[in-house]
Parts: sequence; C-alpha cells; structure tokens
Amino acid sequence: MKRHSCIICGILLLSVAGCGKPAEAPKETAPAVSAHPETAVVEAAGAVGYDEKSLRGKVDAVIDRNAERNRQMEDALKPQGQGGETP
Repeated sequence: MKRHSCIICGILLLSVAGCGKPAEAPKETAPAVSAHPETAVVEAAGAVGYDEKSLRGKVDAVIDRNAERNRQMEDALKPQGQGGETP
C-alpha cells in the first residue's frame, strides 16, 4: 500500500511539474539577401558554430571577383577587329 501511494505521489508531482507556461517559439530571422543564391548553403555553417553571414559575404566576394576576371579574360581574347571594320 505504501509503495502504491509513493508511486501515485510521484506521478502527481511529475504531472504538476510539467504544467507551466509554454515556452515561446524562437523568432525566425529573415534570410540574408545575397547576390548569389548558390551561396545560401553556406548559411548552414552556422549550425556548427561558424559566422555564416561573414562566411557567405566572403564567398560572394570571391564569386564576384571570379566573374570580373572571367569578363576581363573574355575581353582580352576578343579579336581586335570586331568593330565591323574590314581589313
């Protein structure tokens, strides 16, 4: 009998302890706007402790520099007489 009453008291204590204010849902932050959608996966690095916004900004900068370099290379490879002139 004593054992049953201890079990019932334990169950009552646990049920009362579980009753409380509901925890607030975490506020969702708006995703960072980036010039390059392919760098969105970099934000997952925040889950393991990296500063995802800084990392994404650096990756965006590298992509921009690479695109500018590609444009320079294409301009350098264009033939000089492409302006419609005939030799």
